[in-house]
Amino acid sequence: FTVTVVRALSSIAVTPATATILVGQTQQFTATGTFSDGTSRTLIGSLGAWASKAPMPTTTRSRMGMGVINGILYVAGGANNFPASVSLVEAYDPATNIWSNKAPLPTPRNGMGSAVIGGKLYVVGGVGANNSLDVYDPPTDTWTAKAPMPTGRVYLTAAAVNGVLYAIGGGGATQLEATVEAYDPATNTWTPKAPMPTARYGMAAAVVNGVIYVIGGYDGTGQVNTVEAY
Repeated sequence: FTVTVVRALSSIAVTPATATILVGQTQQFTATGTFSDGTSRTLIGSLGAWASKAPMPTTTRSRMGMGVINGILYVAGGANNFPASVSLVEAYDPATNIWSNKAPLPTPRNGMGSAVIGGKLYVVGGVGANNSLDVYDPPTDTWTAKAPMPTGRVYLTAAAVNGVLYAIGGGGATQLEATVEAYDPATNTWTPKAPMPTARYGMAAAVVNGVIYVIGGYDGTGQVNTVEAY
């Protein structure tokens, strides 16, 4: 296979360049990287601290889908003045601290699952689009509908492992779901997988070494601290 390096880090400048720190004191440093294409960006705002960035420009919203592709953060859909869903899609470039508008979702939705596979953003389920699976391609700025998710759900979570999208849990038409379904982009087909031990919605998921960790959520009686790995 061929690997193409789009840009490489050429140099790093740290400010202040020199500092004297006494015992018990703290000092903030900023590292700025210059890349082979002539662009530069802050690599480290400060050690163990938060920094404010440019706010989303169009509207306030919650329960949206997100993904990072080639260093750009894409934010899709969400709820504005909940439960009203929006189809808005915006992209944030950390190198410039600038937002830009992108092609909107085909269907307004919030509370969906999202993940990135092969440089594309997959958005699945959610309020207003329970079964829908839509895929965003940044180079063409277009959305494409794919095979619908067999079990429609809202407030689910999603994760990608080895090029496969896993749609996990959520709220169904009449009940909480432990359902796990896997989508293969190569065949445009869904496959049922082992359900979660605990049915729930509103949880978070992340992948570590090929294992999906599903954390927290609501199980119908209250918020939970459950952690389950697949």
